[in-house]
Amino acid sequence: MTVWFVAGVAIWLALDATMRIEVPASRLAPIAAYLDGTYDGNSATGRRDGVAVTLQYIATQGTGSQIEYGTAIDVELPTAYPLTIYLRPRGARDDALVRDGQLIDIELGDAAFDHEFLIAAAPGDVVRSLLDREACAFIARYARATLLTLAAGDLRYIRVVLPGWIEDMAEVTAAINACVRVASRVRDAYAAAEVARPAAGDPYRPWLDGQAARDAESVRATEVAAVDALRSARGLAPRVIFSAVWIVLAVAIAALWRGGD
Repeated sequence: MTVWFVAGVAIWLALDATMRIEVPASRLAPIAAYLDGTYDGNSATGRRDGVAVTLQYIATQGTGSQIEYGTAIDVELPTAYPLTIYLRPRGARDDALVRDGQLIDIELGDAAFDHEFLIAAAPGDVVRSLLDREACAFIARYARATLLTLAAGDLRYIRVVLPGWIEDMAEVTAAINACVRVASRVRDAYAAAEVARPAAGDPYRPWLDGQAARDAESVRATEVAAVDALRSARGLAPRVIFSAVWIVLAVAIAALWRGGD
């Protein structure tokens, strides 16, 4: 019983130390005021241009003195438009994984950006409109930035993680506005994709023929499902610090084994 108790306490302490980050109120309060919201612990939450926004100061990977930090900005997405994005700096093995069909990588048409970042996203025509020159310039400004879509119940949102804790308020507000702009343009990106879609169906009575639109909607939904399946299979999700936890778990398990001898 003592061994179990000690192991449990050790695991709890590791989780608590690993996941709890306290940020001074003096840093969070101006951000909360900008969002007309509140702050607590390591985050500020509110709304900007009518959409929900949360900014968090987080630890992204590593332990102890090797911990790396990031600024995460979550922005609410409209739920009626299927969309999946996993964008990150390109890795050494990505091209091979794409050739083998284990990853999807679309091109946005910006050669420099496409070379630097993996863009596993769908629907392709919508994403190419959504991630325009302005959005790409914002992301490319940060060497290790990531952008991905996430879901929590019925809520869907984009998460942009920028390297380091951004403290300059002008840079913070610029980053928030850039993320809000991306999320707020999803409807427009869908509309632009529809306008660009080749005409099909009855050319004389197009208002009576909705089959082409339904076909395009089905194709986009299939694209999203395919990318989501690959994301799930390869575990393409935000990295959370658990290294210290697993170390403590290993120690605890070893203690349990010794206790049972």
